[in-house]
Amino acid sequence: MICVLLDGLDGRTARWLHKVSRFGRRFDSCADLVSFGCVPAVSVYCSLRPQVPPAAIAAAWIYFLCAAARLIRFERSFGLVPQGDPVVFRGLPTTASAGYVALWMLMVPSAAGSAPLQIILLLVLSLLMVSRLPFPRL
Repeated sequence: MICVLLDGLDGRTARWLHKVSRFGRRFDSCADLVSFGCVPAVSVYCSLRPQVPPAAIAAAWIYFLCAAARLIRFERSFGLVPQGDPVVFRGLPTTASAGYVALWMLMVPSAAGSAPLQIILLLVLSLLMVSRLPFPRL
């Protein structure tokens, strides 16, 4: 949840300081992939230990790959200057998706270890990330 908050501040701070760069944008995407792609997938995996079903491992990999695809699509479509519709994202942002996983694990601790629910959550979020559905910007 801290990563979600800090991710919103880093871009604003760079723009406020007039320190936006191509490297910073790429580095931010790499950090987002770790924070919002890898960490939620690994968290689900760890919550299901010691006996993780193969379907949960597959769902975690699918989530990670969809987060990577979402970040690549975002990077390619926006570049350094946002283009297109400034009030919506196309596809669920990775930050929101990771936030949902974190909230799920914090708010429903008894269900956090339930493999079928975890698998469904990861797969639904994965599909939403790579979809073209409009999601409002906050």
